[in-house]
Amino acid sequence: MKIQKLIGANNKAVTGIIYLMIVFSFSNFSFNCLAQGVTINANGSAADNSAMLDVQADTTSSSTSKGLLIPRMSTSKRPDNPAKGLIIYNTDCNTFEFYDGASWLPIFNMSSYISAPGIITGLTNFCSGQTGVSYYVSPIEGATSYNWTVPSGASITSGQNTTNIVVTHGNTTGDICVTSSNSCFTSLPTCLAVSYTTPSPAGTITGPDSVCQAQWYSNFYVPDISGATSYTWVYSNSGATVYGWTNPSSIYFSDAISGNLTVKGTNAYCDGAFSAPFPVIVKPLPSTAGTMTGTATVCQGQNNVSYSVAAIANATGYSWTLPSGATIASGSNTNSITVNFSTSASSGNIYVRGTNSCGYGQQSTYYYLTVNRLPVTAGTIAGTNNVCQGQNSISYSDAIQYATSYTWTYSGTGGTISGSTNPITINFSSNATSGNLAVRGVNACGNGSQSPNYPVTVKAIPAAAGTITGTNTVCKGQSSVSYSVPAIADATSYIWTYGGTGATISGSTNSVTINFSASATSGNLTVKGTNSTCNGTVSASYLITVTSTPVTAGTITGTNTVCQGQNNVSYSLPAVTYATSYTWAYSGTGVSFSGSTNPVTINFSESATSGNLYVKGTNSCYSGPISPYYTITVISIPVNPGTINGSSTVCKGQNNVSYSVSIPYATSYTWAYSGTGATISGSTNPVTINYSTTATSGNLTVTGTNSCGTGTQSSNFPVTTIDCSSCVSQMTDARDSKIYNVVLIGAQCWMAQNLNIGSKISASTSQTNNSTLEKYCYNNDETNCNTYGGLYQWAETVQYINGATNSASWNPVPSGNVQGICPAGWHLPTNAEWIILEEFLGMCTGTSGTNPYCSGTTGQWRGTNEGSKLKEAGTAHWVIGTTCNGYCNTSGFTALPGGRCYTYASTFYDINHWGNWWLATDVNSNSAWRRSLLWDTHIYSGSGTKTEGYSVRCLKNW
Repeated sequence: MKIQKLIGANNKAVTGIIYLMIVFSFSNFSFNCLAQGVTINANGSAADNSAMLDVQADTTSSSTSKGLLIPRMSTSKRPDNPAKGLIIYNTDCNTFEFYDGASWLPIFNMSSYISAPGIITGLTNFCSGQTGVSYYVSPIEGATSYNWTVPSGASITSGQNTTNIVVTHGNTTGDICVTSSNSCFTSLPTCLAVSYTTPSPAGTITGPDSVCQAQWYSNFYVPDISGATSYTWVYSNSGATVYGWTNPSSIYFSDAISGNLTVKGTNAYCDGAFSAPFPVIVKPLPSTAGTMTGTATVCQGQNNVSYSVAAIANATGYSWTLPSGATIASGSNTNSITVNFSTSASSGNIYVRGTNSCGYGQQSTYYYLTVNRLPVTAGTIAGTNNVCQGQNSISYSDAIQYATSYTWTYSGTGGTISGSTNPITINFSSNATSGNLAVRGVNACGNGSQSPNYPVTVKAIPAAAGTITGTNTVCKGQSSVSYSVPAIADATSYIWTYGGTGATISGSTNSVTINFSASATSGNLTVKGTNSTCNGTVSASYLITVTSTPVTAGTITGTNTVCQGQNNVSYSLPAVTYATSYTWAYSGTGVSFSGSTNPVTINFSESATSGNLYVKGTNSCYSGPISPYYTITVISIPVNPGTINGSSTVCKGQNNVSYSVSIPYATSYTWAYSGTGATISGSTNPVTINYSTTATSGNLTVTGTNSCGTGTQSSNFPVTTIDCSSCVSQMTDARDSKIYNVVLIGAQCWMAQNLNIGSKISASTSQTNNSTLEKYCYNNDETNCNTYGGLYQWAETVQYINGATNSASWNPVPSGNVQGICPAGWHLPTNAEWIILEEFLGMCTGTSGTNPYCSGTTGQWRGTNEGSKLKEAGTAHWVIGTTCNGYCNTSGFTALPGGRCYTYASTFYDINHWGNWWLATDVNSNSAWRRSLLWDTHIYSGSGTKTEGYSVRCLKNW
C-alpha cells in the first residue's frame, strides 16, 4: 500500500483521513497483509519483512523528522483491566508502562524505578503454630508501601504495608517475601526462606521393664526422632536421675520407687511430642542391717561363739565379714552364726549385710571383737639395780604384750611392791636386804611365763651431814674462801651445793674452797655425804652474804628551802640496796651532818649558802653511785628593799594605782601609807591602792617577809594626792576659742586632740621667732589642720624659751613646766611625763627587756599593747588600718596619724599611718625627744630632728 506521500500533507484534515484510511485498510486488509507489513514513510520504501507496521522517520531535515507518539495519560486515567501488552506513557511517573495482565510495569525510565527491599531480618526456623515472630527490612527511598507474602498456613497478624510485620506460623516450609511500591512502581520481591523445624513425635521406648535400686542403666532407647538434636527423658517418680540428653539414655535409680519413663525430641527451636509412658518396676536392695549381738571379748582358740542380727527386709541371703583367724562354724548365709577363733586370731570388726538378686544392702554397724591371747613371756626388767636402805618409790618396768595385770616377786627382805601394774615402785626399808626381782603377765585367758631374775643390791646410806664452818660474809671477786664439815660416816665423797650464782667450789671432800666471781650473788651453802649409790641427809643451810656494790642512790626527800641558822633539818632517801652506811655531801657552805645514816640531819650556819645535797651508799667492800642532786635553797630574812615603782602623783578618788618593789627572798609584803584615805589591796607585789576623794598625800613604804622572818623597811616613796576634778571633758583655748576634748588618764589631764593654733605657712618656709604662732598644714591644706592639728618645728613648739632654736639647745635648761605653744594652764609633756602615761597603761618599767622593750628604753618600739590603747579605733583616719588586739583607744587619748613635714624638702609624709609628737625635752642642738605611733601596737621613744614638723599634745598643769 503506497500512502507515503499523504503523510507529508500539512492539512490536519488530510492527516486525519490518512489515519482513518490506515485503520480502514488494517481492518479491511488484515487477512491480506500477513506476508507484507504496512509501512509509513516519506520515500515510499516497502515495509520490513519482519514488521507488521514499519514506521520510518523522514531524516532529510530536522524540520521534517517525525516520531511515533504513544498514548499519554495519568495514573488515575489508566484502564483498570486492559488487554495484556497495552503500552502507554504515564505522565505522573514520566515513563512508559505496559500491562502484564496483572499490573502496570515500567518499561524505559529506569532512573525512576523503585529498588527492591534489602535483606529480610527475622527467624528462619520456626515451630508449628509459633506466634509473635517479627520480620523487618530497612526502609526504601521513595517507597510508600510494602507488600508481604508468607508461606501457606502462616498469617500476618500486624504490620502489612510497613517495613515490619508480625507472623503466626503454621507448619509449612516456604518463603517470606516483600516488595516495595509507590504510586508509579512496584519493586522486584526480596525473599527469606523459612523452615518448619518441630521434631517428630517420639516413638515407643524400649528397655528393661524391671531394674534394681542403686544401679545404672544405659539401655533405654527410642527410635531416632526426625528433627531432634537432643532428647528429654522424664521419670514420673522420685529416685531416678537421668544423665544427659542422648538416645539411648543413662539413668540411675537411687530409690526403689517404680514409675513411668517418657521422652521427647528437642532442637534449638522446638520440642516434639512426648512418647507413650514406659512402665519401669524398681526392685529394692536389702534394708540396712540392724544391731549385732554376741560375745565382744574372746580368747584365741575359743570355738562356737554365737553372733546374730535381726532379719533384714528384702534380703534373700546374708554376707558376714569376720576378723583375721575367725571362721563361721555354722549358719552361713543366715542371720545367726557360730564362730571359731584360731590360736592366731586377732581382734577386729565383725559385720553383716543382706543380699538379694539386686546386690548388697547397707552393712550393719561395726561390732568390734577383742580377741585376747595369753601374755607373752616376760622380758628383762628395767630399773635401778643398786639402791639404798630406806630409799622409796624406786621404779621398775617390764611391758608384757597382752598382759592386763602383772605379778611381781622379790626374794630379798624389806622390799614393799606398790601393786600389780607396769611399772611398779618398791619401797626399801632401813634394814632391807639384797635380792632378785621377777614378773609375769596375767590376763583373762591365763598367766604368761615369768621373766629372768633381776638382781637388786641394797646399800647403807651415809650419815647426816654436820654443821658447816667458814666465812659467812665475802666480797664479790674474793677467792679461795675455805669451808668445812665434820667427816660423815659411810660417805666416800661429799656433794657441796651453793644456792647463789657466780661461785666455783673446788674439791669433793669435807673441806673445800670457793671462788666468788665479780657477779656472784648471796646464797646458802649445803653439803651431804655420798657413796657410789646413796646420798646422806643434807646439812643445815649456811648463809653466805656476797656483798655487792650499793645501787645508785634514789631521790632525796626533805626540806628544800631552809633558813640560815636552822638546825636539825632531816633528809632521807629510800634504802640503798647493799649499803651498810651512807656518805652525805653538800655543794654549798656552812653545813654540818649528824652522821652517816639514813635519814640524816643537817645544821645550817648563819652564813650557810644554797647548794646541792647528794648521797651514796657504802659497805665494807664498795661505794655506790651518788644520788641525783637535791637542790636546797638557803634563804635569809628579806633585806635591802629596792625603790618603789609607781605613780608619785595621783588623783583623789583614783583607784587601782599599781606599785611594785624588788625585795630579795621576800614571799609576802607589808605595805604602809602615812597619809589618809588610801586602801591597800593586799600583801602582794605588785599591789594596788585605791585613793578616796579625801585622800591626803603621804609616804608609801614596804617590808618583805618570808618563812625566816621580816626584813628592813624600804625608803619612803612620797605620793602626792591632787584634785583632778578640774579635768573636764572639754577645754577652750582662749587665744582662738577652739574647743578641745580632754581626757584624764591616771593623774594626768591630757588634751584628747592634736593642738591646732597659729597661722598656716608654706612648708618651704621655716617657722620663726616673730611673735606670731605659725603652723604647717599637711599638703598646705587647712582642712588637714582642722582634722589632724597643726605641724610644728620644735623651737616653735617650745616658743624659743631660753634661747632654744632648731639648731641650738636652750640655756639654761628650764625648770618646771614648759608652756611653749600650749594654752595657759597647760604645758608640753616631758619624757618623764610620757613614761608615767606609758607605765600607767601597763608598759613594763625600767630599761630591761629586749622584746618587748620597757619604758626606760630609747630608740626602740616599746611595750606590748600600750600604743593600741592610745590610738583612735577604726580606719577613718588610720586608713592603712591599725592593729589593736582589742585595746584600741581604751585610754581615750584618741591619737591621730597626722604625718610629718620635712621643711628642708618642702614635703609632707606619712599622714594616715604615722603620728609624731614633740616633748619638752632637749636631746642636743639639733634633736629633741619625740613619741611616735605606727599602725602596730607599740610606742616609739627616740629623738627627732628639730626642723621637722610634728604634732603637739598638751598636758594640764596641776
